[in-house]
Amino acid sequence: MIFPYAIAKTYSQNDYISSFSGAWVTANSMQYTPRLPLGISGFTAKTIDANASMSFNFTKPLDPGPKKITVFLHTSPTDYQLNITASEHQQIVKLESSAEQSLSHVSVTLPEIKDQLNLDFSKRSEEDGELTIYGVSIENVETGLTYHNLGVGGAAYNAINSQALFSEQIPLIHPDLIIVDYGTNDIIYKNSIPENHVLTVIKTIEKIRASQPNATILLTSTQDMNFKGRNISAAKDFSKQMKRIAFEQHCLFYDWYKVSGDENSMKKWHAEQLSQSDNIHLNVKGYQLKGALFSDALLNTIELAKQGNHESLMIEEPVEVQQTASHSRDGSKKTKSKNKMRMTQTKKVIGKHSKAGKPGNKSVSKKTRKASSKGAHKK
Repeated sequence: MIFPYAIAKTYSQNDYISSFSGAWVTANSMQYTPRLPLGISGFTAKTIDANASMSFNFTKPLDPGPKKITVFLHTSPTDYQLNITASEHQQIVKLESSAEQSLSHVSVTLPEIKDQLNLDFSKRSEEDGELTIYGVSIENVETGLTYHNLGVGGAAYNAINSQALFSEQIPLIHPDLIIVDYGTNDIIYKNSIPENHVLTVIKTIEKIRASQPNATILLTSTQDMNFKGRNISAAKDFSKQMKRIAFEQHCLFYDWYKVSGDENSMKKWHAEQLSQSDNIHLNVKGYQLKGALFSDALLNTIELAKQGNHESLMIEEPVEVQQTASHSRDGSKKTKSKNKMRMTQTKKVIGKHSKAGKPGNKSVSKKTRKASSKGAHKK
């Protein structure tokens, strides 16, 4: 999934650069009350121009072979024409909608996309109307694993709940595994977990399951970090709380807080030149290591499940859960409780990795732990 981040005046993923023409209005899930209805990418861009365009230039050529391109969009009420081009390949699509039926997406197949993809929109009449774009999905036609990086840098945990079109659009990419990876922006400014955080996470899980009941949900914890010279000690409590929620809601759990070194470990990441100077974000090498550790943990778990080695996959470990003044789904207070949580333990990983996306770290031999749910998915 890609989006023309240049329109939103924000940073892009590191494997492509976007550009555009025309006048666009944007919104994203960082806004407490989004100015426009948001789709699954967390971004929205709208124009009323008769002619507008967006281009994506990939920093390295995409894999060879035919590609399915799905444009998540809405037109109202004027019809547009969409011209999709990549190298010498071209597809022209008429975007027609009516008062009774709104167009939500359009899909085409191109024989190949090398280093550029262009989308040109033009009105087919002089009537007033608007065009809204929510994101563009590019998938290999051949079978394999498709990874969509969705979300807005700087967004808090309520982001998915603020996406009005999430339930309508998520079935179009039919995910098997949904990784919900938020938290830093919820705890960093006040060094505390928001009082309603448990309700927010549960509401997020319920929204996902209402639309995708067969998808596995994986929750995460944040890394240790420092903000304006102060250690964010709330990250430790956040890890415990997310572990408990994952256990109670039957989700997978990846405890990145513990994997990355537990409390006060950001100093080590910075000393190893794996974090940025703000002591919050990782650098490229650090994010590469973070991605490698996570993928190793996930693949090791899947392999154990495929082998039917459930005794090795599942181990019993008592976990004392503190729930002082936390709230249940109906808002009532809950008392302290103790649970035995079933944990998945994967082998130790020693990392020597390069090139990644956003943050990263270089740690040595850290143990990855997950709370298990109903088994692992292959895809």
